[in-house]
Amino acid sequence: MSSEDSEQKPKTISVGRVATLMKGGSPALSRTDSIDSSDSEAIKGVLSPDPADLLVDRLRGWKSLVENLIDNFEELQKGENHMTSAHKKIVKVWAAPSVERDTVFGLDSWAHTVVKSFHDSSVTFQAQHDAIAKALDTQTVTSLSSVRAEIRKKLSALEDEKHKRDKERLRDKKEFQKLTDALLRSINAHRKTGGDVTKLGDPWINDINVRRHILVAQGKHEARIKVVQDSIRAFEIFEASILRNVKNAIEGIASLKIIQTSRAELAAELSKIVLALNIEAEWAAFREGYLSTASLPETIDMSYEGSQDPLVQIVKSGLIQRQSKGLIKSYKERYYILTAAGYLHEFDERPHLERGDEISPKDSIFLGHSTLGPLGLKDRKATEWTLTEKNEEASVFKRGSHVYKFNANSLNEANEWWAELSRLSKNTLATVDPSAASTPASSAPTSPAPERKTTETTTEKTEPEAALPPPPVAKEQ
Repeated sequence: MSSEDSEQKPKTISVGRVATLMKGGSPALSRTDSIDSSDSEAIKGVLSPDPADLLVDRLRGWKSLVENLIDNFEELQKGENHMTSAHKKIVKVWAAPSVERDTVFGLDSWAHTVVKSFHDSSVTFQAQHDAIAKALDTQTVTSLSSVRAEIRKKLSALEDEKHKRDKERLRDKKEFQKLTDALLRSINAHRKTGGDVTKLGDPWINDINVRRHILVAQGKHEARIKVVQDSIRAFEIFEASILRNVKNAIEGIASLKIIQTSRAELAAELSKIVLALNIEAEWAAFREGYLSTASLPETIDMSYEGSQDPLVQIVKSGLIQRQSKGLIKSYKERYYILTAAGYLHEFDERPHLERGDEISPKDSIFLGHSTLGPLGLKDRKATEWTLTEKNEEASVFKRGSHVYKFNANSLNEANEWWAELSRLSKNTLATVDPSAASTPASSAPTSPAPERKTTETTTEKTEPEAALPPPPVAKEQ
């Protein structure tokens, strides 16, 4: 740069600064901070392992670099404008007539040669500075400002997408916490005696709700991974376009003849910067140094308190017939699930728990409020029994109890269901007649069967964990 420009030294960007920033920008850098290659590891440690965050950080780094370049060339433009004004004033000084000077010295004198030389050189310098200032304004700064606008638009889109993903993740985490809290409250309530535990629901259903939420959250997580992968591929193309535009802007000003002839030092520095830029290598370094070790954070931990509690297990499940409630009494087969907490849930068909289906029983009976009737009395089939559920909130408008009548498809099934129901019911009014278990219904004697003995038990269950052994493996028909 010529000595006449020393009055106002514009800011410049070194090749080392450009190369270092291109290796991975950090939002922590200000537009005026300096950085060298020794800071690259420190920057790398600051960046988040989330690939979505890395893309945002990367774009912020490019935005910072482009703004530095704009500042640099704007300062150069200001310097050129200043020199243009200075030489314009000098031209006026030498062009102004001087009676004392002109009357003493002739046109062929050395003094006249000095006047003409400085006048002509100032006119030349004025034209050069003006041409460079206009080129910087209309070409370089304008091009880089356009690049900055593209980066800002892309950055805004990436930040919006990330904000939506983070908001959804936070919403899923809060819902997960809410569901797991409900599960633990229901488990603790069913381990205690007294109070209406049904208000807190069956721990098994609460656990299913947690598991279902996890499946949904995992599906969202997989969808987010695909979106981020698509964003990475699109970002690579976008970055290459941005860098080509930056390269063209710098190359354009460096290739101007007026720059090469009058600003050889500046032209040489700009040429070095252009030659140092390898678009493919820049992306490869970022991909291998950052993206290769990044991964989206999991929304929910699959391990949660209460997931292995005995009260969330299924004791027995399968098809049973239940008598309808209308005037015409008939049996209709439905699917039932008996849970360790003492709930008998009715479904029109078997719920597909493995698919994460929403669990919505058609009816639910809490055995802790129920009395199990005898199995197969003389006026019933050997496979029939009743279950009377007491309404703890009975009133004038609510019935005090409801009687359910069930029938199994076989005597063996009836005995199994009755045994499990008896173990979990509040009261049991009968025990299984041993002879019924060994005598098939089809071979029952034609003479009236002796009346079965029934023993009423009014002892209510105490704490479930003390009264219940570990639940057996669920039997499904």
